[in-house]
Amino acid sequence: MLAKFDLTGRTFGYLEVLEFAGTDKRGETLWLCQCHYNGCTNTKTIVGSRLRYGRNISCGCYNRNRPSRPHWVKKHGHSHKGAVSPIYRAWRHMLDNCYNPNAGSYKHYGGRGITVCDRWRADFRNFLADMGDTYQQGLSLVRLKDDGNYEPPNCEWGKRKRADAGGSHQRTERERLKS
Repeated sequence: MLAKFDLTGRTFGYLEVLEFAGTDKRGETLWLCQCHYNGCTNTKTIVGSRLRYGRNISCGCYNRNRPSRPHWVKKHGHSHKGAVSPIYRAWRHMLDNCYNPNAGSYKHYGGRGITVCDRWRADFRNFLADMGDTYQQGLSLVRLKDDGNYEPPNCEWGKRKRADAGGSHQRTERERLKS
């Protein structure tokens, strides 16, 4: 069986693809690769999708030899053992909804032209500085003006209301009580 993508001669991380090595029991393509991390010359057979999506970048020697980060060092302080905080999750969802056409809610946000201000889009820490102090457990990030962008004067933490047949996609509890 021929591979759908010919990866021969390509390099992924520290792995150089030498040749097609068949398929596994699930029908996924296998490739014989040679590692070139720090003088390593090990060969390893790796599933093609793991190469293409960056899941494997070496024969395993890279992870064994790289210095680990101390457990107390975090980029933004909002994750613990791989689990991210609700504030970080809201920031990621906001970006996905506005800029990722594959996101389920893209049509309600990015598809309508809703964007995120440059300051928030550039760095989670900026979003955290502007919005983090007001977060309470169980609240969602909501826009005050349904057609407005994600930016400090137009956002607050509130209870999300499901879209009704004739209403906006999201409204705060405060807006619901005003109507």
